[in-house]
Amino acid sequence: AAVVDNTIVRLSPSGQLLSSLSMYDVLREAQFDFKLPAVKARAVIDLLHLNSIEAMTRPELAAAHPVYGLGNILLSSRHQDSISNSHCSLRFQA
Repeated sequence: AAVVDNTIVRLSPSGQLLSSLSMYDVLREAQFDFKLPAVKARAVIDLLHLNSIEAMTRPELAAAHPVYGLGNILLSSRHQDSISNSHCSLRFQA
């Protein structure tokens, strides 16, 4: 079965691709044990199914707590039933 990678992309205001980041690369580098769910056999497997992302861009929140740090992204994953936070700015440069 093919496993679908969820990719975050950064676009210019005109819609040009500036850079991309594989979520499997992010998870591979994570400092926690990532548990893959059991899946039924099918042609395509989407282990994460990201629903939304939000870049942390508010300095007043960053000052309040590191989870809101500038450069962090907040991710919502349907198939993991989770919300996670990752610092991607260094790896996400064009």
